[in-house]
Amino acid sequence: MAADNMSKDGRTGQIRIFAENNDKVPAISITLRQAGNADAPDLYLTVEPTSLTFEGEGAAPQEVKVTPSVETLAWSATAEDDAAAWITVEEGNGTFTVSVQDNPEESRRTGRIIVTPSEPSAEAKAVIVVQEGKIVPPSLTVTPTDPLAWEYDDLNQAYLTVTAVNCTWTAKAVDEEGKATDWISLTPDKNDTQLNVRPATRNTTASSRSGYIIISVDAEGVDEVRIAASQTAAPDHFSTFNNDIDLNTLGFSWARSNLNPRYPDDLFLYPWSSWEINILSDGVNFNPNTGKFDGTGHKLSFNIITDRKELNDEMNYVIPDGDYIVGPAKPAPEDPDDLATSDPFTILQGRKTSSFWAPYQGFWYLTLTDGATDGDMAPIITGTVTITKQADGNTLYRFDFDLTDDMNNRITGTYEGSIGLYVNGVQIPE
Repeated sequence: MAADNMSKDGRTGQIRIFAENNDKVPAISITLRQAGNADAPDLYLTVEPTSLTFEGEGAAPQEVKVTPSVETLAWSATAEDDAAAWITVEEGNGTFTVSVQDNPEESRRTGRIIVTPSEPSAEAKAVIVVQEGKIVPPSLTVTPTDPLAWEYDDLNQAYLTVTAVNCTWTAKAVDEEGKATDWISLTPDKNDTQLNVRPATRNTTASSRSGYIIISVDAEGVDEVRIAASQTAAPDHFSTFNNDIDLNTLGFSWARSNLNPRYPDDLFLYPWSSWEINILSDGVNFNPNTGKFDGTGHKLSFNIITDRKELNDEMNYVIPDGDYIVGPAKPAPEDPDDLATSDPFTILQGRKTSSFWAPYQGFWYLTLTDGATDGDMAPIITGTVTITKQADGNTLYRFDFDLTDDMNNRITGTYEGSIGLYVNGVQIPE
């Protein structure tokens, strides 16, 4: 007996009859054909709702109602493909209940439940299931958190790894009283995962300085991270010597000097000229690619101030003979805090500055090791350099030194030879 055809379309089936215990008797096939039912109702399912959204963790089950167009139209509901691993479906009377496991990831995930009718002519329905990612509370982790300490002339960076979860971090530098301070430089990297910390300048004062790096986030309930930072005071002297120095024992054998005269019609005309003099021993070389001195040896570096010098009739620039007095720079008339001017026949005394590129300014004796100034040194604070031009050359001079450093060591000696003068980058023939 055939069941009623619920479709307007006809359908075909087949019955196969086999002989029992006799393989030699061929099977008989009977084809059944059933006409379409002109009065068949439309077959379909309605599901409500068609989508479900669950929290990432601890989500309560939700129910979906299934309504067939006729009572005889049965259905079944199952999670599709990989979604079956985290979606559970329990069928009920006209409904099914959907439960989800906790989402172990922070990102949301999506799956489908397919509701399949018993009649092939009816279309299956899909219910979309969306589960949010697990909620991770905001947090802040900084490593390391040990106090940061620098020597007065150390500008090396320290690196802090910053991990902020579900929040945004910022950093600031403060002094002991909690006020903003600018001696600590803070630079986040482009990915906001690292904070680069270093002193903004060398400490040239007689007092140490300290403060804190404070890293905080824009979320409540997350404690800020405070990291102590300090830098030692500058020493009261920079000379590494405890005795007098005889320059004649150091093998000074050549020199390289620079003069950059201004044009006569320069609107910013200076009434003086500054000559950069470098007297060097064997083993020290000038690197034209870097503009610095390489090698290992001794270097005596200073700037002498003369009256403004122009090109003479012999197409040369000449340092006037005389005694040049070592002393500090004079305040600029327009800005007393700017030590920018000097009188003729003076030499700027040595001082160590916060400049990264040129910390040794003025008059210095330095030892070089592979170009590095990490050996003996002495800033020249007072004294006299007597300069005498030699008659047998354009750039040949005699220098007689009678100097003292910041430990009152006496530094004396003589250099006689070429100063290796370059004017606007062009060497003057000797």
